Amino acid sequence: MLRVMTLLPAWLCTESVVVSCSTPACCSLGNCTNASTVPSAAAADAGEAIQEHQDDLHTVLSLETTAKIIALLAVIYVVWKIAFSPLNRVKGMSDVGWGFLHGRHQSWFLWCLGFLGCTMGGRLSSGELAEKIRRLQKLRRSGNLPPVYPNGWFAVAETRDLIRKQVLSVQVLGQHLAVFRSEAGDARVVDAYCPHLGANMAAGGVVRGNCLECPFHGWQFNGSDGTCTTIPYSNKIPNIAKVRSWDVTEANGFVFVWHDAEGRVPQWQIPRVPEVASGHWRYRGRTQHEVPA
Repeated sequence: MLRVMTLLPAWLCTESVVVSCSTPACCSLGNCTNASTVPSAAAADAGEAIQEHQDDLHTVLSLETTAKIIALLAVIYVVWKIAFSPLNRVKGMSDVGWGFLHGRHQSWFLWCLGFLGCTMGGRLSSGELAEKIRRLQKLRRSGNLPPVYPNGWFAVAETRDLIRKQVLSVQVLGQHLAVFRSEAGDARVVDAYCPHLGANMAAGGVVRGNCLECPFHGWQFNGSDGTCTTIPYSNKIPNIAKVRSWDVTEANGFVFVWHDAEGRVPQWQIPRVPEVASGHWRYRGRTQHEVPA
């Protein structure tokens, strides 16, 4: 009988296997050619456990490598964003103490105090109420005041934000405007509301050539003069089918509209900055504060 150890490490060899040999003499001389190493069942299980452990280790390493790659890409993106992308800091009215206009940042305690003050203060007498009404009437007298908005060019969009066939909704100068870029690449500005049924063409409007199409009934209005060019279900176009078009110019990376209280054509043009036009100066960002006006 010959007792043969497996070729696994010593700490894995928990059992030995006995194999028979037909020539004991050769075994005593150490020249037995019939002996073979047969792994035991425990050694085979240990080998499978090692293989599973190695597979798990490879999986963990793969997850760690993936996480490192994702983290590296995130760092590269942040660095690129800071170094090359414009940084705009926009502070809304809520950030500067006007949150109560939107019903935000109002504590429950202050609301209770206001409610108690209104309920416990009682009603105004007839004389006090009449005095308040007279004061409000005086404040509402307009008198001879200058126009609310001065004459001139007003920026309504940035050139880089207005791509071809895109429509932007802009509220400026007390007006609601639809700013779009035609298929030819020209910036156009018209009043946002369709004269048909008052639909907002800045919300869902489609650019067709040099026209803006109403999203409801398909009326198309020329961006140059505001006239209606197409009504899908009619061959006759009413004379009142027209929206106001605004004088537009693009300069120094912005889209401007001309406002004149007397309705005159533009009286002057915006000076072009050569460094901006050539790309030598690039826009890097701004700080923007929203104020109640």
